[in-house]
Amino acid sequence: MAGRLFDARFRSFLATMAAVTLLLLSPPMMYRLFFHSALVAHWLLLWAVYLFLEALDGRSHWREWVLNLSLSIVTHPYLFAMNFMMGFWCTVHAVCDHRAHPLNRWSLVHAALPCLCSLAAGFVFGVFSSIGKAPAIGLGVWSANLNAFFNPMDWSVFLKGLDYLKGQYAGFAYPGLGVLLAGFMALILVAARWRAHEFQAAGRKLIFLALVVLSLMAFAVGPKVAFGSRELFSYELPHGLMEMWSIFRATGRFVWPVCYLLVFISLLQYWRGLDVLSRGRQSRNVLAMWLLVLIQVADLSWAARIRRWQHSLPRQYTPTLVDSAWERLGDRYKHLIALPLDYSRYDELALIAVRNGMTLNYGYVSREHPDYVAKAEEDIRKLCQGVPDAQTAYVIKTEDLLARIQTANPQLNATCADGFWLVAP
Repeated sequence: MAGRLFDARFRSFLATMAAVTLLLLSPPMMYRLFFHSALVAHWLLLWAVYLFLEALDGRSHWREWVLNLSLSIVTHPYLFAMNFMMGFWCTVHAVCDHRAHPLNRWSLVHAALPCLCSLAAGFVFGVFSSIGKAPAIGLGVWSANLNAFFNPMDWSVFLKGLDYLKGQYAGFAYPGLGVLLAGFMALILVAARWRAHEFQAAGRKLIFLALVVLSLMAFAVGPKVAFGSRELFSYELPHGLMEMWSIFRATGRFVWPVCYLLVFISLLQYWRGLDVLSRGRQSRNVLAMWLLVLIQVADLSWAARIRRWQHSLPRQYTPTLVDSAWERLGDRYKHLIALPLDYSRYDELALIAVRNGMTLNYGYVSREHPDYVAKAEEDIRKLCQGVPDAQTAYVIKTEDLLARIQTANPQLNATCADGFWLVAP
């Protein structure tokens, strides 16, 4: 996908390879290789960026949009939402450009098909099967900071990490020092060869490019706008819109396609500027492109070395729930209920439940379902009333809850096991 972005515009294999290398060495892409792998399919984002840029040049690829959006929605809803935004502006651009591409019933069908087919694919794969009662909380926490494109966090050898608010690591969009230098040089080269009529001719393209960037950035920054460690302002939309927005509460992720668009534009304008200055002598231009690659590699070398060391460490799981009280629970009980409902040592309790063939009353999820929370409160009330379920073993995680239960029901016995209290009627 990165090759498709650059190949037709650089007209040089070596320059294309340098640009592809810079894009693949983009820290947001590398970061996702080591964290939250469900969102690692950034090739879908690059594909959508390519289709959007092709649409700006008047080339419609509606069949590829059908495939892209359908694959995106069954891979991860966040990827679908990002690509859908770009597809939406492609459709608007086609409508506004109807003089060059006259509207007819087939063009309207082509515009609607990607959306309809992707929604159908999502329905078939169960994307819409949730009853949707989980509260959508956290909007404005995992957002993008306004310094996202210049904040390397801990990824740069040469640049110091900047401040950001808690949770805004989700909006990590540092493109690397090589790309930043390309963007800076591109601005100088574009300013040096400014031609008003050229920008007027490309006016519609620039407008729609700006619309895509601004809409994605507005979504990424979220309702709490911050620069560095300072929150500049916040705003509220009508409750229904905020609830819908909260479905994608980690809004900072929407900065990724903006990052890739800016990387592409920076490298393309840098290459074109070099081409004008060198009067077609591509050998020097290619060397200049590969110099950026060397700078990018050097800039990211420490972060890459750290992550390679982290993933080379031997991995060995050592369980800490080793008390004999956990053994053979499955012989007497069908269910394991942990109270209160939190994620402390979830993996170990899940392993105990699996080994004993028991059910567990919770899982590691991003949003707690209110029905599960209500069920946990009901279980606590039953314990306090002295009517525990005979087929259930209860794991009490806090002394406060244990004291509350034993105060209401002094006859209830609890066995201390590895920092928990096991109540087995």
